[in-house]
Amino acid sequence: GIPTIPTQVFLNQDASRIHWPSGVATETLTGSHSFHDQAERSFVVKPRFGAGCTNVRCLRATDFTGGRMDAAVHDSGHLIVQPWISGTPCSIGFIGGGQVRSTVTLPPGQQLIRQTGTCLSYHGGIIPCSPPFADVISPLAEALMQALGAFHGYVGADLIVDPDSSVPVRVVEVNPRLCTS
Repeated sequence: GIPTIPTQVFLNQDASRIHWPSGVATETLTGSHSFHDQAERSFVVKPRFGAGCTNVRCLRATDFTGGRMDAAVHDSGHLIVQPWISGTPCSIGFIGGGQVRSTVTLPPGQQLIRQTGTCLSYHGGIIPCSPPFADVISPLAEALMQALGAFHGYVGADLIVDPDSSVPVRVVEVNPRLCTS
């Protein structure tokens, strides 16, 4: 019941086979953008075990077959590919106390991510994020905390937030470690 971004995992050499089912609504895949065909869609491509936007790229579908894929992402292992979703990148952290103590939810933060050409880069964050973002993150944070169950240590979640969207917040990924932000 937690909104997420559709995700595919590929080995780098298999990335040319990325395809999103036609049964998934365009607005689900692309946020507020309206694309007429698969080739116009933008995707985020990142290393499966990356952090801090290192080797994260935003590419169009045509880039996957035009030879730019291998040059864009320097990772010989698994890649995560997600459709580009418009919104503000944010994050939320949790500190788990296992079965003995309740989980603490940290204040949500806004991530400062820039795009230069196809490259995305992380430039710090703002904690806490502004009220319009925090207000829509709060219910999702509660649902995510319940879904995580009891755990020890730190778990962080990266989010895309658009308070004006029909789905105002989506989970990009959950990290069982401290997040860069």
